[in-house]
Amino acid sequence: MPVGIRKRKRTLNAGEIADFEKVKEELRHQACMANLRAEVSLALARGGALRQMLQTCAEVMVRHLDAAFGRIWTLNADQNVLELQASAGLYTHLDGAHSRIPLGQFKVGRIASDRVPHLTNDFPNDPLVTDPEWARREGMMAFAGYPLLLEDRLIGVMALFARQKFTEEVLEGLASVAAGLAQGIERKHAEEDAKRQLVHVILLNEIARNVAERLDLDSIFQVVLKRLEDQMPVDLSSVSLYDEPKGTLTVMHWGPKGQSLAGIPASPEGAGLPIEQSLAEGCIHGELVYVPDCSKVDTADARVAVAAGMGCVLAMPLFTQEKVFGVLRVLRRSVDGFGRSDREFFRMVSEHVSLAIHQTSLYRDLQRAYHEVQQTQQVAMQKERLNALGQMASGIVHDINNALSPIVGFSELLLAREKNLSEAGKRQLQNIHTSGQDIGRIIARLRSFYLPRELQAAHKPVHLNQLVAQAIDLTSARWKEIPQERGIVIQVKTELEKSLPLVMGDEAEIREALANVIFNSVDALPRGGTIWARTRSAGDQVILEIVDDGIGMDESTRRHCLEPFFTTKGEKGTGLGLAMVFGIVQRHSGVVQVESELGKGTTLRFLFPKKDARPPAAESQHRVRRPARLLSILCIDDEARVREMLRDMLESQGHTVTVAEDGQAGLAAFMDARRIARPFDVVLTDLGMPYVSGRDVARAVKKVSSNTPVIILTGWGGRTGEDPAPPADVDRVLYKPPKFEDLAQALEEATRGTGG
Repeated sequence: MPVGIRKRKRTLNAGEIADFEKVKEELRHQACMANLRAEVSLALARGGALRQMLQTCAEVMVRHLDAAFGRIWTLNADQNVLELQASAGLYTHLDGAHSRIPLGQFKVGRIASDRVPHLTNDFPNDPLVTDPEWARREGMMAFAGYPLLLEDRLIGVMALFARQKFTEEVLEGLASVAAGLAQGIERKHAEEDAKRQLVHVILLNEIARNVAERLDLDSIFQVVLKRLEDQMPVDLSSVSLYDEPKGTLTVMHWGPKGQSLAGIPASPEGAGLPIEQSLAEGCIHGELVYVPDCSKVDTADARVAVAAGMGCVLAMPLFTQEKVFGVLRVLRRSVDGFGRSDREFFRMVSEHVSLAIHQTSLYRDLQRAYHEVQQTQQVAMQKERLNALGQMASGIVHDINNALSPIVGFSELLLAREKNLSEAGKRQLQNIHTSGQDIGRIIARLRSFYLPRELQAAHKPVHLNQLVAQAIDLTSARWKEIPQERGIVIQVKTELEKSLPLVMGDEAEIREALANVIFNSVDALPRGGTIWARTRSAGDQVILEIVDDGIGMDESTRRHCLEPFFTTKGEKGTGLGLAMVFGIVQRHSGVVQVESELGKGTTLRFLFPKKDARPPAAESQHRVRRPARLLSILCIDDEARVREMLRDMLESQGHTVTVAEDGQAGLAAFMDARRIARPFDVVLTDLGMPYVSGRDVARAVKKVSSNTPVIILTGWGGRTGEDPAPPADVDRVLYKPPKFEDLAQALEEATRGTGG
């Protein structure tokens, strides 16, 4: 620069100054926006909880955009509401009327539904402001709101409030961070959903594992309810069982938190609630029921929930074999406290619990089936042993009955014929006759110990008190005379209910059972004691007890004492006494109960069904009934004493009797009588005879004279040999030892309509 020349300062004109200020303001604005975006991005990058992250962003926006306060809401898509997550500036509380804003309501809700930003500098007079007086009082002049969108999908809304006017730059500032904020919220939601899902999966696995280790419903319900209350946002939980016939739900289990509650006013544990009065009614149709606000539902259990301080309830059906059997309920204190992911999780829990219960049910069914198989095997083994007993006895049944027939027959003849017997002699002879008949019945049952009821003799009305007295009298030698010879005193006492109802039964069988039990009681009193015989009625049963104060039995012996061949008497015992008692009572549709304890005696209790029956007719006197028609009878039997007994019985009734010692001789006598034109009216033949059996005799007689009645007399204990069916050529079958009345009736029926 030449010497002497000075540089002049140039003065900016007004236009240039304005341009400069404009540039300066633009730079300041850009710096502000850059700082705003940078701080918001930093807050989003730091992570942490969603509310903490959004609270930082709200504070940054309030500071940089010169607002009085600012708020951020996020969308609850399940319920179509905006939920307040952050509030910075003057008002930081997150509750109140604007903490949950339905879409379309108020200014914020309208921004969300329209998805367009909005700015106003006349906030108190805006028609969407719900409290303009508050706005004027607080001096709130301006409002700016901006939707948070992600690919046209609403994420939330942010808004600023100011006491001075907002410029368009505020909306520009909100717009600059909106996309990043939406992405940050969505990312945080995804993270929280992932964490929630992970927690759900872990909890579901724990529940599944714990449930799988249990095989009873109570423990399954307890572990599920405890896990849900410990690890989920659940304030109360319960399991109710559904009674389909009654149509009721009954709370069976409360979770740990519910067990501590007191004063629940209705539907306590164990009380049934009609399903139509329950908010869980839809569960019975397999639906998941969600009630977000219990106070808006008027059902009994909803009122219980409200009284317990609960706001919402989720009810899930429990299935087994595609049938609803119960309801799992979870409750929270907050209104609408279960989101979509929570509901999905609880649905899976209910499915796992239902599966576990189904498995438990299968396990119990398997146990029951296994137990039934065991019982069936035991019954089959018992029947096999009884069949073996019958087979062993079959060889001697016929001979024993043949030996008994003269005893029973001649004793009956003596009772009928001899009029000068003393009372003691008559009583003793009667006991001989009764005992002989009882022995015959015992022998007849040896091979059919458990025959079906329809194959047994028809039952008649009997009075247990009379049978008790008879059994005591018949066994007196065993409990009185024989012990007294050894200096042992055994007393038998009775406590018999007067006017005891009748039962239907077989006198001989019940008398036999009583005798067996009395004998066992005598064996249990080696040093003497007392035996009580008691009868009473209770409801539709008649109860007979034989009680002794003897040595008693241990538990193992008591459990097995009714089994065939089980005995504690060594070689002296057969193990058939109580087993036969058991069979007799079963054939009478009764029940045997055994109570015993070592050193404290034994009680055998028989429970017979009470029958509406008329009292049995008075016992008929032994007398010879004159038949309506005198007959010529051919009597065939290979036992001389039986032939003699039959001849005496028949002749005492006035019949003409011809006897034969075997089948061949009998057929010869039959043919001789026809040749001389004096045929027999009836043929009475034994069944089991050598060479020519009773069947052969019947066949030959019918071949010659089909109208001649043939009566078979058998000693096979209720069967005609191995074949249970009567022979085809036989008119009647009688069993040894025969009785007067049976023989007379058989002759009368067999010859009815044959002439004479």
